[in-house]
Amino acid sequence: MSQKRGKEQDGSSPEEKRQRVPALRRVILEAVKMDTIQKICSTLEPVLRRIVAIKPS
Repeated sequence: MSQKRGKEQDGSSPEEKRQRVPALRRVILEAVKMDTIQKICSTLEPVLRRIVAIKPS
């Protein structure tokens, strides 16, 4: 006879799995933010190097 599963096979309940999703979402959002910051810095680096290289007379 088949039995209904009350919990997942790994022992975690559906509520526990739902709590892990926001953590994964935060990790993904943090990675996207870091990628965006990296792109901005890469774009600004040549401009900042030129500004620093200019010596006032």
